Amino acid sequence: MNVLFIPSVEKGNGSGHLKRCIKYVSESLLNSFLYLPSEFLDKYSPESETGKLISSLLEKDKILSTIDRGFDIIVADKRNTSSDDFYYYSGMTDVLVGLDEGGGMREYFPYLVDSFPSLSEHKPNIFSEGLLGIKDRRKVASESAWMGTDYKIDKILITFGGEDPENLTEVLLDIFSEENIFSGRTVKVIKGPLFKNCIRERNNTEIINSPSSIEQFIDETDLVITSFGITAYEAVYAGKPVILLNPSEYHSKLSKASGIPEIGIKQPDRKLLMKYLADPTLIMQNMHADPGIPVSFDKILSEIRTGGISSCPFCRKKNIPLTRFPDRNYYRCSSSSLVYMQKFISASIDYGKEYFFDDYKKQYGRTYLEDFANIRKMSDERISILKKYKDKGELLDIGCAYGPFLKSSNEAGYNSTGIDLSEDAV
Repeated sequence: MNVLFIPSVEKGNGSGHLKRCIKYVSESLLNSFLYLPSEFLDKYSPESETGKLISSLLEKDKILSTIDRGFDIIVADKRNTSSDDFYYYSGMTDVLVGLDEGGGMREYFPYLVDSFPSLSEHKPNIFSEGLLGIKDRRKVASESAWMGTDYKIDKILITFGGEDPENLTEVLLDIFSEENIFSGRTVKVIKGPLFKNCIRERNNTEIINSPSSIEQFIDETDLVITSFGITAYEAVYAGKPVILLNPSEYHSKLSKASGIPEIGIKQPDRKLLMKYLADPTLIMQNMHADPGIPVSFDKILSEIRTGGISSCPFCRKKNIPLTRFPDRNYYRCSSSSLVYMQKFISASIDYGKEYFFDDYKKQYGRTYLEDFANIRKMSDERISILKKYKDKGELLDIGCAYGPFLKSSNEAGYNSTGIDLSEDAV
């Protein structure tokens, strides 16, 4: 299976999308590739940690700068996919997967996967914070140690991603100086690889340039201040208190949905910041993020069966999913009104005798034949609906099993024929 990952590298979207796509491609057991436009590759510093990972993938021929061939699956991790990109990608794959897609094209994606809470009314096929791939270390991090009233915040870690387009680092450090927060504390600042703004040096402040991992720095700190994103979850799962200063209203809404406390948008609420520093237990009282069960993105992609029905089988019109499940979508055609299903995961079921007897009994408490009369009753109800539209004629029952619907339809005056995979049932 050939899979292409397309991360957002647009200015202002940070480096989180790129980093996790690099991770997926590097660790995937599938035949995975990463798309990066040539103009981005020309600008990215090969000396940074992310640049080194990109160089490694280039050496393995895992990075494409043009999309000129088809893929079984394309994963768009772009946050806000444009309509032009959506239709172009759709023409290059059987299944286009939107990863944490928040744009206007979200509802049109055949398959949606969310690792963060979504603000959209259009629910995903799969939601799990376990897809972030962050190990939950809270049990071994002595989480209860900072629940007590004697917990002190002596070491603070500030990190606003790989870019910090709103210069939140400097905004926060200025307030630290004005409120004398530096006094008696040490502050470490992570400077990402795409930072354009200057960070002025201050007493008790250490600036760390583009580390390959921030896990160590999170473990060594008493408080993490960041914006909504993967780093916030890394801190939560490490058992550390976290407060968020967000660059936009969008990030703020996501923070509320995730259950991680916030101190403001672009400008911190000073009183709330000082309140949290004075009593860290208030942070925990407002922090409700749950990592969920770890999920393998590789497993999700490998189980998606490509080439399923994605348009109306009656008029061939493309439609927006009516509702989604991990293994299928349901659609209602806007032209024909037909409700139809698109199945992604092909379940291998043996429709032998055991299916209708032992397996059926485990699920329903009786065998299929013992349940025959009840199924006949439901069949009669369905026939009464069909009668309103056509009261006689040829009828084909696909998947007739042992024939309860055939019996009902024949007695109702239809000339009925059945077909089934099970030889025993036939």
